[in-house]
Amino acid sequence: MGKLVIIPSQNKEYRFKLVDDNGQTVIVSESYATKIAASRASNSFRSDAVVDDQFVKLTSSDGKPYFILISGCVTLATSQMYESEAERDNAIAAVKRYAPDAILDDGDLRVTGFLQYLTR
Repeated sequence: MGKLVIIPSQNKEYRFKLVDDNGQTVIVSESYATKIAASRASNSFRSDAVVDDQFVKLTSSDGKPYFILISGCVTLATSQMYESEAERDNAIAAVKRYAPDAILDDGDLRVTGFLQYLTR
């Protein structure tokens, strides 16, 4: 089972990252002003991560494949750059596998419990 980990970003905002069973980061979200906003966005991420059309496959200016996960026309998260399209496609499959049931780890059990209560 994967885990969504809330992390502070360099600009004093928050992001979440999806971590697989091996502790590897699969994808990282955009920045959010507060930890609560990042937690709420992680809920949208979970539901959008199972919809094929929400994944946009791209190629960087230096030819490396990567992908973004969108909700409507808003980017929720961006992957790392990969060496091949097959690696990128495997990462997309990992997001689809881990995201729906990922446990939220925001480093604060009080916030996690409160958010889980609200989303029931």
